[in-house]
Amino acid sequence: MNRPQRNLPLFLATILVLLFFLTRVWALTAFPMFIDEGQHVFHGQEIAASGPLANAVEGRQFTYWYFLAFQPGDNSSLFVIRAATILVVTVGFSALLASGRILAGVPGMVFIGIAYTLSTYHFFYDRLALADTLAGSVMLVAVYFSLRLGKRYSLWDAVFVGISLFTMVMFKLTTLAFFGIPVAAVLFIRNAGITWKQRITWAGTALLVAGGLFGSYILLAAWRGYNPFGLLLTHNTAETSHLLTRWLANVGDFAGWISSYLSAPVFLLLMAACVVLLVRRDFFLLAVAFAPLAVQLINPRQTPRYWVGAVAILLLILSVVIGRLWPRMQRAVQWAIVGAVGAYTVIIWLPFVIPAYTHPADIPLPTHDQRQYIESDGSGFGVREMADIVRQEEPTQVIGLIAHCWALLYMSSDLPVLCPPINPDGSEVEALTQLLAESRQEGVYVITENSPYVPAGIPGEIITTLKRPGDLSTLTLYDLSPEAE
Repeated sequence: MNRPQRNLPLFLATILVLLFFLTRVWALTAFPMFIDEGQHVFHGQEIAASGPLANAVEGRQFTYWYFLAFQPGDNSSLFVIRAATILVVTVGFSALLASGRILAGVPGMVFIGIAYTLSTYHFFYDRLALADTLAGSVMLVAVYFSLRLGKRYSLWDAVFVGISLFTMVMFKLTTLAFFGIPVAAVLFIRNAGITWKQRITWAGTALLVAGGLFGSYILLAAWRGYNPFGLLLTHNTAETSHLLTRWLANVGDFAGWISSYLSAPVFLLLMAACVVLLVRRDFFLLAVAFAPLAVQLINPRQTPRYWVGAVAILLLILSVVIGRLWPRMQRAVQWAIVGAVGAYTVIIWLPFVIPAYTHPADIPLPTHDQRQYIESDGSGFGVREMADIVRQEEPTQVIGLIAHCWALLYMSSDLPVLCPPINPDGSEVEALTQLLAESRQEGVYVITENSPYVPAGIPGEIITTLKRPGDLSTLTLYDLSPEAE
């Protein structure tokens, strides 16, 4: 092979990474901060004040440490934590490219690069500073190092798999089901030159590294009085009488939500590609995608962001099938596929990403995510507009009685914002009522929302009211000056 041909894969990979990165980083802060993003930063800053194992019960310790490393201050930048997230996602994307090349050559690499870049599902979550995004991206690195077993026997690859799995689960504990990746690699990756003894040694090394590191963390946390599984146990149930019914309902939600993001035809193509690999008895990627997904779907609490890693593997499966068939396709079929990708870009992708860059309230999200990220009290919509109004009043103090006060803090760093504790169970209402009574001074303002866990009667004068998209929640600004009634 001459030098230009040898350099072609690297050149194409570089172009794909750059295009991917540009699509993700453009207008990165147009979408307001979601409540979990603020929570990650806030918990990281608590760690800085209380010790490295603080909030270990949340099961996202590396997420908190990671964002803390980028912005340890009280008033931080939304752009910084999202850009930091995209750095990790780009590593995962690069691992996908390399995996596509291992499995289906340059065509496989190119197709997964295009498929992931055009995935509206991943586009949305890649641009939010969420633990699921970080964990899912690192999982793709573990898959890449596992796939190298089909080319060579190297215990260093197994070590890297173990480190990746440990990092993944430390970003978010609910990805524990992906610890089966080394087992799937040993069982299903074909390499006639590797004995079963070597396979078992390889898998044992990967699991020993991952389990040893994670087990050490668990023991350290327990020694310091923390339970890393606390939140996981809280959000799961031991009730099994309706397990199958719940699981089937969650499978239906998975199919519906992913179809809403990617379109029904693409979802059907993903399933058809899985059937192709099944018929060809090529089980590794199928096991990596569906075994952990089957476990995750047992949880009664489901949301689409839980599946970023599994859906990326499904896209890889589709790309591998197309990549392997590509050299044998007639030119007309190849051009038809290129045309279909172009049509998808125009019909599905552009109508999704243009609003994300320019008017994020109009992003065509599935109903579930529309309510959660845009309409609910966990969204940051309306906060910037309210902060602009408050800024005109030149306040000496702004009290945020809103569930997502972190958005007010991090999107309005020039304002003197106070975020008192608010609890959805209503236990803080009495204390908040007392705080408002004591805060009746000139220049003090309070922002509230129509929530049952904030005081119903706010003293002072209403300055303005803003409705979030969908009219599900409302923000109201009050002047707490003594003369204001």
